[in-house]
Order: sequence, then structure tokens, then C-alpha cells
Amino acid sequence: MTIKYVIFIDGSGWNGFRSLAGIEIQGDNGELILRDVKSFPIKYTNNQMEYEALLMALREADDVTDAEFEIRTDSALVYHQAFVRDWEVKNYHLIKRYEEAQQILNRCNTIKTPQRVIVKWVPRKENVIGRFIDKLPRQWQRKEGYENRSGNE
Repeated sequence: MTIKYVIFIDGSGWNGFRSLAGIEIQGDNGELILRDVKSFPIKYTNNQMEYEALLMALREADDVTDAEFEIRTDSALVYHQAFVRDWEVKNYHLIKRYEEAQQILNRCNTIKTPQRVIVKWVPRKENVIGRFIDKLPRQWQRKEGYENRSGNE
């Protein structure tokens, strides 16, 4: 039996204090497995942080070979560029992240394990990590990020 996980991703561009990228991994029953938010004291755009969150999720999926992952994003740009591939990546700040995402996706979704990692677009109100990031204090800026492995806040 294959284990199934859902990974919510979200990025938040520069707000005067920091840029953030985060993921929340849940078991198929909604149980919190991992919440990880990384803070960057650099002026990144929202789209750059959305891609950074995508890469965080893909790296987690790449590390676990015997499971299926459904990545959920509320970013139409990331969804259409990285997965549907019907929007061209034009911004040079995104090209490197896009190429890395494609490499990881190709490793994850091989002929032996097709569609081991899939992506779905969800409305913002359904993106649990996005709602979590929205509630963080504006000046929150721990360079090492926030990680909650226990499921307790």
C-alpha cells in the first residue's frame, strides 16, 4: 500500500522585514506531519517565494521514494508554469527555480512511478500554510525559519 501525502505550499514576498516560503505536509487523514517556513531577509517577489516553497515541497517528495504526493498551491503562476506548462516562464529570476523544479519532477515522476507527484490549484482560503503565514507577525524574521514537527503550535 502506497502512503499518500498532501503538501500545501505558499510564498510571501518582501513586506519591509522579510520574504517567506512555507510548506505544510499532511497525511491522507489531514494529520500534520511537518510545517516548515523559511525566512529570507532579502527583497524577493511573491512569485520567487512561491517557487521557493514549491522547491521545498519537491525536495521533500524527492527524499521519499515509496509515497505519493499531491502538492496544493494557490499560485496560478506556479501551477500554470511548472505543471500545466501552458504559461511561459519569462522572468529571469524565476527561470533557475523553474528548471530545478522540472528536474526534481522528472526524477519523481519516472516511467516506473508515473504521477507520483501531482499538483492541484486550490483557492487561497483552502491553503492552510498560506493562512498560517498570513497570521505570522509582520516583523517575524528568524533566519533559521520555523519548523513544527510535532503538530503543536
